Amino acid sequence: MGGQFGNGKVGFKHWWVSFLLDINYVAVCDIFKKTLHIPRPSSWIPLIFVVRKKSTENMRKICEEQSLLLGKPQMSQTTHNFDPTELAKFESHADEWWNPNGPFQTLHEINPLRLNYIEKYFPLKEQSVLDIGCGGGILAEGMAQRGAHVIGIDLAESSIEKARRHAAKANVTVEYFCKDAESMANENPGAFDAITCLELLEHVPYPQELVNACSKALAPGGSAFFSTINRNLKSFLFAIVGAEYILKMIPKGTHEYVKLIKPAELIGWCRADGLEVQHLTGLHFNPLTQRYRLGGKVNVNYFCWCIKK
Repeated sequence: MGGQFGNGKVGFKHWWVSFLLDINYVAVCDIFKKTLHIPRPSSWIPLIFVVRKKSTENMRKICEEQSLLLGKPQMSQTTHNFDPTELAKFESHADEWWNPNGPFQTLHEINPLRLNYIEKYFPLKEQSVLDIGCGGGILAEGMAQRGAHVIGIDLAESSIEKARRHAAKANVTVEYFCKDAESMANENPGAFDAITCLELLEHVPYPQELVNACSKALAPGGSAFFSTINRNLKSFLFAIVGAEYILKMIPKGTHEYVKLIKPAELIGWCRADGLEVQHLTGLHFNPLTQRYRLGGKVNVNYFCWCIKK
């Protein structure tokens, strides 16, 4: 039941999507009641109709914000391969990049996992790495501290400035540029031993073009690492409804459902640009232990490692 990017199509029949989301929201509410240690009373069943009425209203509102009940996604005007609205989201939080309890708390918490995943398949020491969509430099600094020669690029000027200031303060060597991936790839074809493009594909209008730029900038035999979010009912409920609207783990509106990416789509784009997918794995959050782990199914968040032929 997937959509197709770039042509305004959404693979949902809105009359039954609304129904599915309405009934599943009740189940999700019950899950989060348990997560938050709120006991489920024996009299809960008779209250389901009251809960459902309220949850239906809430879910319908979320669906409207996510453009799921409309004929096509409501994307803002784009300039080549970036969306000014998406850029503004991150610009507005630029001063919070290195606040471990701020809007980027999740990135701080999963950064050790990200670094370990990369180094499991690609030893970073003395290697040249391009971090695309580096933001405030959380991942870029981590790779530099493990011995990599890192260049970080991002189109959010305030984020780049924050990254530069933090690297200088931490005495970590990372080169930062306010530049798009396509320009960097055209100016430096085949120049990097590894490319990291994490939590970015779902924020650009044409993710397949970004994959192409990654391949172009990567040296033959080099490694490319991607992470993004699958597009299905479960990912909508957990990555958007749960993470943004219920648990408020990340700012509301961070993700748009129609921009999420199925693994099959990402694999297809990679193969088309000479990147052979070597490994896929899921990223999972346990709300009871408040811990993340890698491994298992890729039906919500997932990582991908490729090698350029």
